[in-house]
Amino acid sequence: MSTGCSLAFNLACEGSERVAYIGGFQGRAEDNVLDRYRRFTKASSGMRPRDS
Repeated sequence: MSTGCSLAFNLACEGSERVAYIGGFQGRAEDNVLDRYRRFTKASSGMRPRDS
């Protein structure tokens, strides 16, 4: 089994909603990895851990 990435997060409740705060995302050094991370960031509405 190969690990593609590591993700650190925190689950919390805000009122009646459950939320997940992403604290860190660590990937691997591969071809085109920067493009993949850009797509991931775009898919997550542009949020990055350092933005919060």
